Formats: sequence, structure tokens, C-alpha cells
Amino acid sequence: MIYRNDPAELPVVDAPSYWDSSEKDYRKVQNLIRGLTPRITAGDEDDVTAGTLNSQPACGVLTDGRVPKKIDYDEKKWFKFARGQSREVIFDLRHTSTVTGFRVVLMHKAEGGVYYPSEFTVALSEDGRSWEKVFVNKQFYARDPDEILDYKKDFGEKLAARFVRFSFELDVWVFIGQLEVYGTKVLQRAARPLKPTRPRRKKERRVDRWLMPEDFMGIRELLLAYNCHPGREDQGRWTVEQFLPYVGYYDRGGRLCDYFFDAYLFLPFAAFPMRVPACNADLWRMYVDNTFATGYNTDALDFAFGETKRRLGDTSDRRAKVFLSILYPFKIQTKFGDLCGDGDFLDMSKLKDRKKAIKWLIDTQLALFRSRNYQYSELCGFYWFEESILISDRDEKEMLQWTTDYVRSLGYKTIWIPYYRASGYNKWWEYGVDYACMQPNHSFRDDGVDLIHSAAEITKKYGMCVEMEIGGTSEAYVAKYNDYLRVGAETGFMDSVHMYYQGGGPGEFYEAYRSADRTLNDVYHNTYLFTQNRYRPEEK
Repeated sequence: MIYRNDPAELPVVDAPSYWDSSEKDYRKVQNLIRGLTPRITAGDEDDVTAGTLNSQPACGVLTDGRVPKKIDYDEKKWFKFARGQSREVIFDLRHTSTVTGFRVVLMHKAEGGVYYPSEFTVALSEDGRSWEKVFVNKQFYARDPDEILDYKKDFGEKLAARFVRFSFELDVWVFIGQLEVYGTKVLQRAARPLKPTRPRRKKERRVDRWLMPEDFMGIRELLLAYNCHPGREDQGRWTVEQFLPYVGYYDRGGRLCDYFFDAYLFLPFAAFPMRVPACNADLWRMYVDNTFATGYNTDALDFAFGETKRRLGDTSDRRAKVFLSILYPFKIQTKFGDLCGDGDFLDMSKLKDRKKAIKWLIDTQLALFRSRNYQYSELCGFYWFEESILISDRDEKEMLQWTTDYVRSLGYKTIWIPYYRASGYNKWWEYGVDYACMQPNHSFRDDGVDLIHSAAEITKKYGMCVEMEIGGTSEAYVAKYNDYLRVGAETGFMDSVHMYYQGGGPGEFYEAYRSADRTLNDVYHNTYLFTQNRYRPEEK
């Protein structure tokens, strides 16, 4: 359970009670919840990633009257809500009062996943059971990546209520600096009785089926092939020799026996400075040049696939499936430069410039891929590189939908790989994305193997697939990777599509293939068994 509520339940109210007229502030317009402790519940109280990250109801921060001024994770004046899908924050005013409006103070820090909440609703009740919705906001939008929103709302009428409920949805973080409810203790004559809102059943997409190869252009195993590392001597470029043990499976005796991964996504290393304000047209061009460096990356994959076909004696038209990346244009990059060579200096705070940059990136990569006339690889689509959807950016949905529409107009598909329960994960199709795969992030966290089980349930529910992750070659990383294999076999997602993360290129699977250490070497061979739906944890 995320929350410890005391008392655990709202009081049972069979008849209204009223404030004593002798109260000094009986007629004073005031903040009716100042100093009160709310009852808070989460949509998913068992979310394993919530841990101890949430502020508890009794901490007092939410209603102490002190409004934080600093945009800082460590600022103790912020009441923190983490994960758990949604929240209900209910205040008992103790007696029926006149309610006229509210205030909420919110923090937005995009880089850390602190977004404004969606579906923000205020409801009132006289008995704690029947509620009238008096305010609904589908989404608060941010003007800047880092900012504080101080939002006040007057209902435009006086309402008789004892309970006030704030509810909202969240994916990662919501930080609230203060909640206030305005009105008077005296029940004014003009205060109208509440009219309970009829509960509406929320429509929810439920696929109950993992993404399967027959749904995904015949692709079953997609490898993330990280390229373009400005700080490495080789610039993060892949060679033919490095691709060979990915394209083909080599047994413990070094014999080529079969194909291995059938699709490859080229994307930049985390070291590529895409997120910084100084990222500009030159860096985007550098990334494209790296991806299509003569003899490396896409060239090397095509040659490696052809060589593997030759060695296997395969005369079919089988080809490697390729996806290319769409870098994310951050609004802070206001001096991006002349990307298209037409004298137009782009400003990424403008939607039209962001679209223009994305179009250039798609068109340029597509033209380069086609110009190589590859015999053994084919382009299938593009990858939306950012791992979460910035729902509080007013332009985000339009930009992403425009991008996916444009990619489809060219005859290709888009894929997206959000981190565990990243913003937008449960509505990914609304943004026009064709296929989605969620990261469990077990390899990088200490929440236990339940994280993979949870990811398996979520991805099946929403028609996604599970990303397999290995973050290093240490004993701990290998043990965690084996958890992915085991849970995949136990739950059944072993038989679906998979996308494979590793810490760069040539990567952990390549190191495992070459390693003399049996435990590490097993990673390579057990992964192959997994791709063939033949991995049995008890036999490893």
C-alpha cells in the first residue's frame, strides 16, 4: 500500500451538521482546509515502483499555507505524488459549509518527469458518498519546461458541502505545493444543495494480447543498435564483424547455425547531447552522417546479413529489417541554426520549426538509405526517440500525430519504447504511434522481479511488447537479465515480439558471445533459445 491514512475511512454522515455560530471566523471567507489532513488513495496502491517516494497524508505540507517558490526536487515544501496511476485527495470540512472555489499550486520540471496532472477534477459531497463534479480540467499546459503554476478557480456560485475531493491522473510525478478550498463556515442562504453527478464509466482500450510477429511486419526480435558516440575513438560505429553474431547465431563451438535478430534499430548513445540547449543543426547532421558512415552501421549490417545468408545457403528474399530514429526537438533549443540549408534559422520553441526539423531528418535519412541500394536490408520505419510523452506541452500531441501521419504517408511505420509507466504509455495509440514496447527497467532498479511481472501485465493489456534489458556484464546485471528470460517463459511473453536494450554497441550480447566465462557466455546462448521459444529456466 502506498498510503497510510488515519483514520482509514471517511466518517459516515447520515444527517448534516453545522458550525456553531459562536465561532470567531464563522462568517469569514477563508481557506477551509488550512491545516487539515486529507485521506489519499491511489488508483494502483500496489504499484511496486511507488515505494517510499510518496509524501504521506499526515506530513502537513499540503495545507500548511506555505507556498514553495523553488523548482527543486529536494524542496520539502512540495507534496510529492509518485506513480500509482491516479489519486483521490479528500478533505472532510467537519461540518457542512459554503464552498466557493479552490487553489492548487503545481510544479513542472519536464526533464525529471514532473508534469502537470491530467483529468484534474474537483468534486463536492455532503455525505462522502454522493458527489457533484464542479470543476474538470483535461490537462494543464506548461509554458516553460521548468515553472510553477498557481491556479485559482472561483466556481461562480455558492455550494453547500462537507467533503471536497481532488482527483487526477499521473504517470510518473506530480508535485503539489498547496491546496486550498475557499468559502465560509456559515451555510449561506445562497448556497445551493449539490446535484450528484452520474458516474460515467471510463472507456479504456484493452487488447489483452501482446504484440505478435504477425502484427509487426513479421518481426520477432529487434535489437537496439546504439551508434554515434561523440566521446569514443570509433565514434560508436558498428563494424561487419560486430554485427555477424547478431545477424546469425553461433553455437558454443563457433559454428553458424541459424539467424538470430531479425530487426535493427539505429539510435544515438545517451552521450549524444540531444537534450541540451546547445544542441543544434550541426549535431543533428553529425548523427545522420554517423549512421550512414561508409562501411559502418547500416552498410555493415547489410554486408553482415548478406554474408550470413551466403554461409547458411539461404537463397530466399529474406532481409534485415531496419528502423531509423527521429530525434526530439526540445523547446529550449531556440538557436538551432539552419538545418535545411535554406537560410531559415530554426527556433525549436516554435511548432512549425519543430515540424520542419523532423521532416528534414526523416527525408534525409530516407534518401540516404535509398541511395545505398542495399540488397540485404529494408527500411521498415522510424523510432520516436523520446521515452515519454510530454503531456503538459500543448504542442506535443499535434507534433507527434503530424510526425506519425507523415511517416505513414511515405509508406512506413513508427515505433515507440517508453520507460516503465512513462507518461502516455496507456494512451500510446492516441498519438498515432503504430507499435509500442515498454521497458520494465528491472535491470536498473531494486524493486524486485515483480517489476517484470507488472510490465508483462501492462503490455499485454495495451497490446504492447516487453523490452528485454541488460545494463552491463557484471554478475548482478546478468542475474537480472536472467529474470527477464525466466519471467518471459513463465508468463508467456517469450512467444511475442521483443526489443532488446543493451548498454551501447557492440554491446553486452556481443561481449557475452566472446566471453570465456560460462555464466556470461550463457547470456548469448540462452537469448537465442528465448528467441526460438525454447528457453526453459529449469534447464539452464
